[in-house]
Amino acid sequence: MGGERRATCGGPLDGAAVSTSIVDDPKHWRKRAEEIRSLADEMRDEISKQMMLQIAADCERLAKRAEERAKLQPQLK
Repeated sequence: MGGERRATCGGPLDGAAVSTSIVDDPKHWRKRAEEIRSLADEMRDEISKQMMLQIAADCERLAKRAEERAKLQPQLK
């Protein structure tokens, strides 16, 4: 459904929904990964730091999946 709306990783947790175009935007996920890595660099607790780095890696995987989906689907404009 083209009008479907979903929340995203790293977005506000107040129930705000975002367009699915963000979900399919690799730039969005790479930016999130970069932001999360920056936060991890500032952390002193090693366990928390590693958890943040794992989340950043997950965002990178989401970016790759978004790119793969874009290759499979014709541009609808």
